[in-house]
Amino acid sequence: MSKKSFFDLEGQGQPPYKKLLQENKIKLRGLRISQAHQALDVLEQDIKSRSEKLQEVLNFLENKQTLYHNLTEQYKHQPSVVLETRLTRLKSAIDDLVAHIEATKPKEVIAEMLSRHKSLTSELARKEERK
Repeated sequence: MSKKSFFDLEGQGQPPYKKLLQENKIKLRGLRISQAHQALDVLEQDIKSRSEKLQEVLNFLENKQTLYHNLTEQYKHQPSVVLETRLTRLKSAIDDLVAHIEATKPKEVIAEMLSRHKSLTSELARKEERK
């Protein structure tokens, strides 16, 4: 009387441990794909958030530049020490913001993130096809 062990072949099929290994492999692959989709969603939200923030900063800068232009026109017609001080501070703040934007290159960072998102999305799609 011979007992079949867990590792023995059952007839012509795969042994039970190989079936379990295959099932675990499939489950883990599905989990990794799900995690990859979540990571891509987070990246997409980060890109969207950065784009919106950049647009807010650019709108703010445009408003300050318009204000500076208007105050400059006003100063030409009615010069005053208070207005001159305000113009100097405003010009300095505008220049600092422009320098910071140029140094950090947010448009390039966002473009790089978009490119990376696109390549990761296509890579994930290829891996899902091989399923």
